[in-house]
Amino acid sequence: MNKNELVSAVADAASISKGDAQSAVDAVFSVITGELK
Repeated sequence: MNKNELVSAVADAASISKGDAQSAVDAVFSVITGELK
């Protein structure tokens, strides 16, 4: 699964727009990478 597929899956699962899902996925990745540094 690539990032675009993840965004689509999140959008479908949460019944939100792909734009909102993209923001959510980006935020999660940002937090994870920030904590791993």
